[in-house]
Amino acid sequence: MHTDLVAALDIGGTKIAGALVDRDGTLVARAQRPTPARESGERVMEAVGGVLADLAASPRWSDATAVGIG
Repeated sequence: MHTDLVAALDIGGTKIAGALVDRDGTLVARAQRPTPARESGERVMEAVGGVLADLAASPRWSDATAVGIG
């Protein structure tokens, strides 16, 4: 039985990290890319999209019911 997951995204100055986490705080999947901080906002959003695509490749992605971004 699958439980609801939360997708978490942290956009930082050096890296963009993402994870799928269950209600107990167990890490189900993770992804990370460098932040192209000296490039355009469009390039940063492309990196964010890449992290989300990596998480979406998880077989548990469809269990995500919320997203948190920091």
